[in-house]
Amino acid sequence: MALAVSGGGTTMNQILQATKDSRLPYVEPACVIASTDGIGAIMKAEAHGLEMGRDIFVVKKSEFSSPEAYGEELLRITRRCGADFWGQYGWIPRTPANLIEAFAGMAVNQHAGPIRPGRPDFGKLHGRQTHCARLAFVREMQRNFWTEAVAQRVTVEFDEGAVLDYARSSIEIKTDDPETLAARLLPFEHEVQIRTLRAFSENRVQEIKFDDDLVLPHEAALLDQIKRCARHIFPKG
Repeated sequence: MALAVSGGGTTMNQILQATKDSRLPYVEPACVIASTDGIGAIMKAEAHGLEMGRDIFVVKKSEFSSPEAYGEELLRITRRCGADFWGQYGWIPRTPANLIEAFAGMAVNQHAGPIRPGRPDFGKLHGRQTHCARLAFVREMQRNFWTEAVAQRVTVEFDEGAVLDYARSSIEIKTDDPETLAARLLPFEHEVQIRTLRAFSENRVQEIKFDDDLVLPHEAALLDQIKRCARHIFPKG
């Protein structure tokens, strides 16, 4: 598999460790692709024995003239390394359509908030933005005192892919902030991504259909306002 990363690489690190023990016996890391230089994920990958230029690569979207050219470079690397699965773990760039098409459903994205494709949800945010928005919305509505770590299919538009697995963590409504909520959810994020990879490796992935609405129709405008605020407070996620 190819592991696409943009930050500290904590989930990637857990996945690499899981490939060495009984949790992911049928998954083999082929390469790590970073979207920028100097991130913690690169150092963590090197600590697992991966090497820059052999199985760690930095591919910057800004250096390509089009999404298609960017995708072709990503595909060139993944094909050379023999990757047959694409995993996004804190990956920030918009994933090119030609890469998604080439992996033909064998691609998963990590998201740190509840997703309900086709309905108002906590997608199209990343990092602390997601936790900030979820906290603000729950405090305003005074219901659903929880958040979710999600594995979903990769789509060209951010966070529109079907949910494949999720785990729910509580929100401490009086004391939580984006940092404490992120720390509490992180082990659930690791668990969900490893569980999803195992499901892919054993050919038993299923899309989850949700009956609940996270946001009621009359609350959608408020959610949009809260998400704009979260992006302003945490512009880099």
